[in-house]
Amino acid sequence: YFNSLPENILESNFKNISIKLPNNNSYLSYATLMLENNIPHSLTYYDKNNNPKLNIIYTKFIFESP
Repeated sequence: YFNSLPENILESNFKNISIKLPNNNSYLSYATLMLENNIPHSLTYYDKNNNPKLNIIYTKFIFESP
């Protein structure tokens, strides 16, 4: 998400970030990262018809910079 090209970002605000996935795949078209207090809460992948296909919920998130 942080390294996404600007043209692939569909939406970005304080609560979520949506990006278009590469390869124009009809099964996985875009993904949305939901944030709570600026910490990732869940990641959902959608198909081209906006149907959720995969949802990942983070119970513990650790960010370590290199």
